[in-house]
Amino acid sequence: MIEVTFQEVRAHLGFTTPRNWSAKSVLRTAPCLLGLFSVVSLIFVRQTAGGRFKPACSPWYSKKEPTFSDAITAVRRWAWESVLKQAWEQAGMTKLPRRLRLTLLDNLSRAA
Repeated sequence: MIEVTFQEVRAHLGFTTPRNWSAKSVLRTAPCLLGLFSVVSLIFVRQTAGGRFKPACSPWYSKKEPTFSDAITAVRRWAWESVLKQAWEQAGMTKLPRRLRLTLLDNLSRAA
């Protein structure tokens, strides 16, 4: 399980050999990224508690359990959704078609 955690942190959060200028910043990088992994995991578990979450699947690859990639995408989507909802209301952009808004949210949440 620990190996999977490090693999996911490396793949999705950029956990590699730190290239910082000072020794103290190098020592802060790893704990911050592992903390971010924990925060994303906890937010995802809290938001999906009691409900079913369908992980993203490809036609050639199906999965039954969500991965960290699904979790970080969902957390990004929730964050972008709250930010854009306020911005759209303030800018008067609520007239955008719902399908276009959902497409924007999907693309923003998948972007790294």
